[in-house]
Amino acid sequence: MEMSDGIARLPDGRRLGYARYGDPDGRPLVVCHGDAQSRLGYRWMDGAAARHHVLLICPERPGYGKSDPARVGYSFAGSAGDLETLLEQLGVGDFTAAGVSAGGGFALAAAAAMGERVLKTVVVSGLFPFTGAAARREVAWYAPVAFWAVRHLTRPLGALLSVAVRRSWRAIPHSGQTCSKTPSRRRGKAPPGRWQTSSAMR
Repeated sequence: MEMSDGIARLPDGRRLGYARYGDPDGRPLVVCHGDAQSRLGYRWMDGAAARHHVLLICPERPGYGKSDPARVGYSFAGSAGDLETLLEQLGVGDFTAAGVSAGGGFALAAAAAMGERVLKTVVVSGLFPFTGAAARREVAWYAPVAFWAVRHLTRPLGALLSVAVRRSWRAIPHSGQTCSKTPSRRRGKAPPGRWQTSSAMR
């Protein structure tokens, strides 16, 4: 089937965006997306889901895509309640829950809240909050450092990379130009690695 977009209304008035792929009459598989993703990130699975008679349901987390931002105090338990409301509106009974990356916690929350209604739970490259001493002991020492760097250094490193790319681009000869060494005014020879571009057509 072609992608089916929709919006569910939650009890507190928020909107929850979602998409459906695959076989409309297939076995329901709910995929909880990770950070920087949305309901559109699993469109590529549409054909495979249809061939294997799977109905793929991709809800969007609060603040992503068509979903309204969450209110203060939102939790994994709250996300399970949102998902249960969506599935009731879609007429879905038992289902398999899957979570990718940071969506792993939301899939596990659904399994914990809905019990036997969740037939299986799948977590792919799961990522969970690093809070509390017990959680910190379970991860390598560099994992929190890496996440801190991604959170705080992405923008300045991106700016530096952009400058480097622009400089490299200007140094590359383009159509209608040739490379020639720049004679040194001091010693009469070109410094190593110093080039300039000059027009081939005068």
